Amino acid sequence: MALVDLVVEKIAQVVKEGRARIAVSAAFRVSCEGWLKIELLKSLWESLGDSETSEVLPESGHFDLVVKANDQTVRIELKTFPTNYGLSGKPITNFIAGVVRDLSKLRAQSGPSSTGLAVWLAYPIPEPLPKHWPEHLSKVQCESAGTLCSEKIALWESNFAHLYIMRSK
Repeated sequence: MALVDLVVEKIAQVVKEGRARIAVSAAFRVSCEGWLKIELLKSLWESLGDSETSEVLPESGHFDLVVKANDQTVRIELKTFPTNYGLSGKPITNFIAGVVRDLSKLRAQSGPSSTGLAVWLAYPIPEPLPKHWPEHLSKVQCESAGTLCSEKIALWESNFAHLYIMRSK
């Protein structure tokens, strides 16, 4: 299994298992990025360990997480953000612009043996989808080399968290 595939699998697993924490973050409209970073660090470290051929580094080279194994490197930028659907607050466009900036930062470090991943989690997003949500998603997709994972996690009633893991160009 390629390193990037293992990383994507672990991220999706951690987010799905953390549904209750995400629901609390969504209810109080706060970021859960710190929690997510710690849980990913733990999960990746347990999967890969620390050896001469692999390491998991938090806050390395201005990236949230860097995973190295067998001459492959995966750099990860995390963004988790509460939306303001149905409320007033910080416009979601600011958060979307942050994900686009992360993809640009990751692109500068990508190469044949190095992959950049923008991992972002937005919540709560009601169903039916707000009319502007597809536009926000499209902005980020245009700046990426593709979506490797997209998950919708039920929070309460008709509200969901949306997880996206996108590869940088």
